[in-house]
Amino acid sequence: MSSLLPRAFSRLSKRFDHYYSQIVQVGIAACIWFSAFTNAAQDLWSACVVFGIITTSALILLAGHFRTHRPLRLPLIGPFMLLLAAFLVSALSSFDIATSRLECWIWLFSIVAFYLLLNSAQTLADLNTFFL
Repeated sequence: MSSLLPRAFSRLSKRFDHYYSQIVQVGIAACIWFSAFTNAAQDLWSACVVFGIITTSALILLAGHFRTHRPLRLPLIGPFMLLLAAFLVSALSSFDIATSRLECWIWLFSIVAFYLLLNSAQTLADLNTFFL
């Protein structure tokens, strides 16, 4: 009985290592469809759900990359960080600070979703299955 549990974890970890990038792609696709149908850019509750889906997908991707020792691809990280810094500086002097902060969060999570797609769909076949 004691050898059953390590074998189960071994099988689950092999499946996770094989399917984590597809799980991330499904999370991104679900996030896009949910955003389209619930006005995620306008409603705070739906934006929070989208942020949760993206955060969970990012954690799954990071865990999968850590387990498989694959490097993260982060092209254009410098310009994206500069853009986010400009948004944060401009949000500090905004008239409606709550809306400006929400827009900064939307931009941040949009960039994270871009990197999720970039790192989970690394071949043309993966990208084609994502868009289908």
